[in-house]
Amino acid sequence: MIRATASFALVVFNAGPSAANNVTVTDVVPTGLNVLSTSGAGGLVASNVGQSVQGLIASLAANSTATLTVVVSLSNATSGTVGYTNSASVTSTTPDPTPTNNTSTVTITVDPRADVATSVS
Repeated sequence: MIRATASFALVVFNAGPSAANNVTVTDVVPTGLNVLSTSGAGGLVASNVGQSVQGLIASLAANSTATLTVVVSLSNATSGTVGYTNSASVTSTTPDPTPTNNTSTVTITVDPRADVATSVS
């Protein structure tokens, strides 16, 4: 079985014009990936329980970003290529004039690899 790691950077941007209060970014990591760690930047506090990852920030200033990084392990025990689709969403208690941009999705592809070696003694 091949074990490798990958990371997702969930970047939250507040286009303003006001500060966004009680911002929550949520990511349910797909089955087949295991959460190894989470970290936050830009004032964001990260946590996870199993596959559910969450980032919280009390107030995100207009034209500012905060980032939630999720490191996962992945396994490709099959002989074929495997794709994982990951979606994240963000909410705030401050009214949002453009809620259609509050969800983002990415697909990563894991190709089978083999590191064969030999030695002669």
